Parts: sequence; C-alpha cells; structure tokens
Amino acid sequence: MSDTDNRERQQAELDLLASMYPSEYTIKSPVESSTDVSHDPAFTLQIHPSFALSITLPRAYPASAKPHVYLDCGGDVGTHARRAARRELARIVEEQDAGSEVLDLVVSACFEAVGGWTDAAAAAAAAAPDADVEQRHQQHQRQSHAGGDEEEEEATVGNGSSVVVKKGGGGKEDAAAAAARGKARKEAGGIKRVVIWSHHLLATSKRRDILTWSKELHLSGFSRPGYPGAVFAEGEVESVDEFVRRLKALRWQALQVRAEEVGGERLCRDDAGGEGGGQGVKEVEGLGDVVEGLGRWGEGVREMFLDGMKISASSSSVGKGG
Repeated sequence: MSDTDNRERQQAELDLLASMYPSEYTIKSPVESSTDVSHDPAFTLQIHPSFALSITLPRAYPASAKPHVYLDCGGDVGTHARRAARRELARIVEEQDAGSEVLDLVVSACFEAVGGWTDAAAAAAAAAPDADVEQRHQQHQRQSHAGGDEEEEEATVGNGSSVVVKKGGGGKEDAAAAAARGKARKEAGGIKRVVIWSHHLLATSKRRDILTWSKELHLSGFSRPGYPGAVFAEGEVESVDEFVRRLKALRWQALQVRAEEVGGERLCRDDAGGEGGGQGVKEVEGLGDVVEGLGRWGEGVREMFLDGMKISASSSSVGKGG
C-alpha cells in the first residue's frame, strides 16, 4: 500500500475523531493533502482534565504500523500514577492489530480506563507525604551502609546544582550504590538529559522522526545530522526514556547513549522551543552549533555534550557549522 493510500485512510480517521470529540480534539501537525508525506500528522485528545493523548501517525500506518500514542499528564498526577497509566496505555496500543485502523479502539479504551487512572492519582497524592518520608529514610540507609573507604566527589549538573558522587577506595563509584541512586532518581521523576551518538544520521525519515517524536514528548535540545550524528535531548525522565527507546528500535549502523544526567529543572529557555522549552529539538548544521546553543543554557550541559561526543572544546570539529 502506498503512502498516499495510508494518508487517505488516516485523514478519514482524523475526520471521524474530530466529529466525535470536537471540544477535546486539537490538531497539532496537519497534513495538507494525501500526497503530503513531508511530515506525520499529529494531534491531541483531552480525555480528562488531567490526561490527554498525544498521537502521531507514521507514514506506514495503518497498513503495517501502529500509531505512536503518548499520555500527557497534568501536574496533579504523581510519578507513580503517571507510570502506571502509561504502562496501561502501552498495553492498550500493543493489543491492537497492525494492518487496520485502530484509533477509535485506542481512544475508547482510554476513556474507559481513565477513571482508574484518576483514582490512582488521587490515592498517590494522598499517600505522598508518607512516601516522601520513607524515600528519604531509605536513601539515608543506603548512604549509611555503603561501607568501605569512600571519597566524595562533588559534580555540578547542568542547572548549577551539585550532586555528590560516592567513590570506593579504588576511586571508582560503587556499582550497587550507583544503581540504587539511579533507580531512586527515576522513582522521584524529574528532568533527564542525554547525549546520543550515531555513526551517521542522514536518512530523512530518521531526521523527521527525531523532530516529530521530540515534539510529541515535549523534549528540548538539538539534533545534528551528518557524520557522526548527534542528539542532545532534555525532558521528563519517562519522556526521554521513551524517545531513546524509539530511536533504538530503528535500524542503525551504530547508536549509543554516550552520557545521561537526571536531576534539576529544565534548562531550555529559548533556541529549541521558546520560553520554557519542551517544543521539540532543533536541527542544526554542525556540532559547533550544538555546542554554542548548549553554552547559552549553561557550561555544565555544554561540557556534558563535549565529553559524551569525545571531542575537546578546542577541536576544529566543533567550529561553527563543523
């Protein structure tokens, strides 16, 4: 089936949803005609004041692919409730059969499930004070029982705050402690930044996916196509993890997450999405453009990118457009 056929079938579904949910449906990235394959159509559907579906339709949908569906959650929904709701949404989408239109089925299932999501969010909010006390207690116990001769190294993260990294007598961070701390940070939610390296980034489809998915997931950052390919992304922990998962599912000659950091607040204030960020990564020409843009956010994230890409600040490869 051709892309044009898929676009026609997609448009029929979009028209149906718009007529069924006129107040809840908002088109974000319209497609002008069935022959327009320059980008994928995207829309949001508010299924509850605290929950909205953010949906992107890839070119291969519905013939051989499923829609990309992400759950946007309001500030009143805690981390655990968000994760549970997104897991159920992933299950709903996974249960659908590729090769046919499934948007109405997915949306209907989400409307049925949202009551449970709101109950879980309310229960989590009521239990939040006790959970916070328990989390601090567990963190204190982990630190108290780390054992051995330890050194503390203070590392500055991108927002200017400091994170203390405990190291064993050999100067290397204890693996168990690092894993426990990483898990605790994820449980606490927050903002995550990653540096992604690829052997090359040339295919227009991959470049389009990076821009589309980062916007759908409310990320900020930069994407640099060429040899090598480079992506710097910042956003909520779960959103960044989902972005990385989708990228790894594509076919690459080589793709690595070279650096990651969890903690602090969003650093993006312009460049990649206006005040507050979260409007998607910005594609730039060279590594130097990425370095320059990150430098405006803070020296910490600039150094994070340089270290992740294994290049020095003085290298000619980071010159403007390089």
